[in-house]
Amino acid sequence: MKRPRLTAAISVLFVTLIWSISTLLFKTSLSTAPPLTFAAAQVSLAAVVLNALTFARGELRRPWSGSVALPRSAWVRLAAMGLLRYALGQATFILALAHLPASSAAFVFSFNNLAVLLMGIAFLHERPGARQWMGGLLAMGGAYLFFSARANAGTAVGIALGVVNVFAFSGYNILARGIGRDGQASNLLITSVSLACGAPVMLLAAWLAEGPPHPAMFGGVALFALIWGALLDTGLSLTLWNRALRVLWPFEVTVLARAQMIEAPVLANWFLGEAVSTRQWLGIGITLIGIVLSQRWQSPEQGNSSVRKMGSRL
Repeated sequence: MKRPRLTAAISVLFVTLIWSISTLLFKTSLSTAPPLTFAAAQVSLAAVVLNALTFARGELRRPWSGSVALPRSAWVRLAAMGLLRYALGQATFILALAHLPASSAAFVFSFNNLAVLLMGIAFLHERPGARQWMGGLLAMGGAYLFFSARANAGTAVGIALGVVNVFAFSGYNILARGIGRDGQASNLLITSVSLACGAPVMLLAAWLAEGPPHPAMFGGVALFALIWGALLDTGLSLTLWNRALRVLWPFEVTVLARAQMIEAPVLANWFLGEAVSTRQWLGIGITLIGIVLSQRWQSPEQGNSSVRKMGSRL
């Protein structure tokens, strides 16, 4: 594996570790903070920090004029990414955690690669082969085995919210891949502008649904989880994620992200006491095999050329 691809792969694995820890922190924080209010506070704090950093580096001025000006279509895609990932995606993520155990929630979220596969057919005209379809069927069988092993693994509402989150994040991945592959904007600009578009919508939704926040909601673990979520889970992680999407296919990124299927249940067992049965581990294993089979492993030459063009831009 060439060095840029290896670096991208290691970055994705680092991101999955952050997200696995975040799943546990967020789940614990929901005992004191309402879900939408917590999600809105996390996204808004990340938007303020990253946009301040982007402004300080001058990256908010360059895209508006001159030879490096972004076309209108790029701004529309950045806005759509913000609505998908930080409004719809973050809201359904937190609400799903409120209805599901942490290990079950992580398992549902792990299906975003199959959603990318389906959306690639619709929007990228990429037709999966027999191996991809076989992997998808195996993954579905593993999911059934996992949930049938725990009758109280979550409500239908929690699973439905998780599915919406999967498709929202998959749409974000496809849009981010398109912008990153074309070399139209830096990773920091992609993350900060999309955050600025999604955060106000998330704030408005939380205010209307749960009322104004109270400082007492964010104390102890909830405050730590809020700062962790804003700076690491959202800011750093998605900047690294967007950078990886310049080099790797979305399919390759999502198969690497399946490490979270192992990390989250183990961490949930250690820190939250959520037991994972042998049958559930078998379901996880079958799903992981199916997800690996569903990937496309050919090197994305077009993406690699974009990385060479972008050089060392963050």
